[in-house]
Parts: sequence; C-alpha cells; structure tokens
Amino acid sequence: MDTMQTELKGKTVTLMQDGWSDIHNTPIIANVLSTGELYYFLSVIDFGSNKKSADYCLQLAKEAIKKAATKFNCKVQSFVSDNEKKMVLMRTKLSELYNDEKFILYGCASHYLNLVGEEIVKIKNIKGLVTNILEIQKYFRNHHCAGAWLRNCKRSCKPQLPGDTRWNSHVKCLDTFIRNRQFYLQIADEHEKEIDDKIARIINNVVIYKEAKSFVVSGA
Repeated sequence: MDTMQTELKGKTVTLMQDGWSDIHNTPIIANVLSTGELYYFLSVIDFGSNKKSADYCLQLAKEAIKKAATKFNCKVQSFVSDNEKKMVLMRTKLSELYNDEKFILYGCASHYLNLVGEEIVKIKNIKGLVTNILEIQKYFRNHHCAGAWLRNCKRSCKPQLPGDTRWNSHVKCLDTFIRNRQFYLQIADEHEKEIDDKIARIINNVVIYKEAKSFVVSGA
C-alpha cells in the first residue's frame, strides 16, 4: 500500500471500471487506476442486494474517484468502462458531473470489437458454419472415446468452444477445428461404426472446412 501511495502521488490517472460475476455467480465490480505505464488495483465491490443500474455504477465511480484523491493523492482525469447500455448511460451522467473539467470518458475498444464480433456471428451463413463446427467440437470434448482417439493423434489440439464475452474465442474455435480436421477425418475413417453418423457427415463436408479456413484467414 505504501509503495502504491508513493508511486501514485501527484499523478494524473485513468480509472477503469469493469463488472462480472464470480465463481459463486455473485455480481462484483472492480476499479483499477492506470498511469499509462502501470496499473494499480483500487477496489472491488460486492453488489449484494443492489441492482446494477447506471446510478449505482455512477455512485461507485464517484467513490473510486474520491478514494484515489484522498488516499493516494492522485487525480482521475479519464474514465473507461465497457459499452453495455447501463455503462454508456453512466458515462453520460459522469460527464455531466465533470463538464467543467477536461475529463475524458470512453468505452473499452476491446469490448467494442467483441460486440462487433457478436453481430458477425449472427449473420446467417456464418451462424450455420459455427453451429456445425460446434457440434464436432462438443462431440470430441464430451465423448470419452472420441476424445481419447483425438488425444492419441500426435499434433492434435484440444477442441475449443466459443465464449459469450470473448469474440476471439469464436476464431479460436474455428482454428482448432481446422488444425484437427485431418485427425477428425482419420478417426471417422478408423472408427466408422462407432462414431455418430451426423458428426461423420459434418467432418467429411469439405465445404464447411473451406468456409472455416476462409473465415479465419479473412478475420486474421
């Protein structure tokens, strides 16, 4: 704590606020200060029975700005959060409080890219592609024998599934499918009687493979 106070004293900093649910599904929000070179953990708040609203998040931001000033003698001159509707509204309210100062507010660029990615995946032909590949990935992750056959293939990798909050996880899903397809084909051939017919058809569908490669290359 003493080191943090010394390093932040007199500095102009950015307050970064982000919220999520922990392993117990409890909503929490964290505040981090950035000097542009180093990052300092400021606080974490358990929402408890409080509803995540723009006003509540605004209150937490104001408290964090005050704590930065009083406890660490640094000035918050900019603020960044994700781009969920409540947070966008909160940034608007915060800008009204600091409208007489050179206070900068902006949304997280990574989160903007994730939102764009979500919209891309909703496009009909891409959604169909991802749906088919997901069936294969889940099959080799969730079926004991299929997973064991894949692990026995040298240079194979663990099939990845996309996450809701990480756009690049969709690309990772397609990438691991592409890398594993030669092994999927080998397994489908060697275990023709054991493997699910629908999964085998998707594996052998060269159009799906080519579309996945095209999508990953263009996305990269």
